Amino acid sequence: MRIEPENNSVSIVLLGSFNAAIFHPAWFVANNLLSKNNLESSEVEIILKEIAVFKIGDWLRIQVVPDRFIAETLEPPFVRLSDLVYKTFREVLNHTPIFKLGINRKVHFTVGDEETRNKIGKMLAPQEAWGEWADFIAR
Repeated sequence: MRIEPENNSVSIVLLGSFNAAIFHPAWFVANNLLSKNNLESSEVEIILKEIAVFKIGDWLRIQVVPDRFIAETLEPPFVRLSDLVYKTFREVLNHTPIFKLGINRKVHFTVGDEETRNKIGKMLAPQEAWGEWADFIAR
């Protein structure tokens, strides 16, 4: 049984020390990290000293707070996101302290009905492994 994802995304999360106020679509363009035509599709939600949140079209969302930088994309090729984050912190902000890095993949599937969902659930987590609780959840 092959089920195509309804939607999926990839995010890169950095923990460190960030100046949220500098992160703006125009800053990415000025530093040759994004092209000028990305400005036309940008949508700034908020940019203040402590937080920056904006989108570039449907392919990029960036959120920055003093201790966390999150870049997320819904559009393949997902490697574009890693290129952007790498260039941002390796070529432009190479003195920014980064302590941890996480790469997250989120996939959402719609299976159509409860019977199919339960069939998949039982394949992924066989009820026998749940011991006495399996009888309770089987009801």
